[in-house]
Amino acid sequence: MYKEERLDLLFRLASKLDKETFFEVSDIISKYDAVIAYRKDRKSLFSMLDIYRKSLSDPSELFQYFGISKQSYSTWKRNDKIPNKYLEKVSVLLGIRNDEAILRNNK
Repeated sequence: MYKEERLDLLFRLASKLDKETFFEVSDIISKYDAVIAYRKDRKSLFSMLDIYRKSLSDPSELFQYFGISKQSYSTWKRNDKIPNKYLEKVSVLLGIRNDEAILRNNK
């Protein structure tokens, strides 16, 4: 999203939504922008997921979503690879197709 378009969108949202809803929507847009930026430069799937994790207010939410421990996530990080059984959940979370997730996971 271009800067001017994004600012215009945020301004229009601010005038239509209550404060709490506006900040929720703004947070969603920021996360979406971060994922799109990483999709364009062909980062590994784990790199995309890690950027998403860092954008969360509570990064441990991601561990709960996958039902894994912090140590398991550290193994993913060390290997720069996500186990195949989690690929579908990751693709849904990041808004990418399964085949793209598989390609990025096998870099």
